[in-house]
This record gives sequence, C-alpha cells and structure tokens, in this order.
Amino acid sequence: MNMKCSCGCTLPPNHSLGSFECFRERVRTNPIKVKGDDRWFVDGGLITGFTLREQRGYHQHSCGNWSRPKDHESTNSLSDET
Repeated sequence: MNMKCSCGCTLPPNHSLGSFECFRERVRTNPIKVKGDDRWFVDGGLITGFTLREQRGYHQHSCGNWSRPKDHESTNSLSDET
C-alpha cells in the first residue's frame, strides 16, 4: 500500500511515505487500542494515547495503517529542572 506523507522533508507534499528523504516510516505492527480507554499496546508495552501520538509521533492514516518518525526518538517537553 502506498501511503502519502507531508512530513516537511525536501520532497514535495503527498510524497510516498518511507522514501529515502522522508522523515517517516510505516509501522510494521499497528498499535492496538484498549477497548474503552485511550491506551494502546505498542511494541509489547501499554502506553497512553498522548504518549503514542504526541511523544512518539505515531499517526494513523486514512487507510488505517500507522506511521512514525524514522528516528524513533521522543523529546521530553519538560526541562530536567522541573
């Protein structure tokens, strides 16, 4: 399946997700939502929807598949002094 991406890389908007210059990649195993709660099973762990989308950068496309940043990093928004 050819998913489209507009990640802000040097490629034009709506390029193919996962292209060499693209900042995002398709998730091999989609997150599984826990029924009735905004919690998700991802890579064998249970996380909140906020962590999934805002910290880990996961995005569900209209086709139902998911993508995430290629670097797999998350940045803590709070400084170490808090």
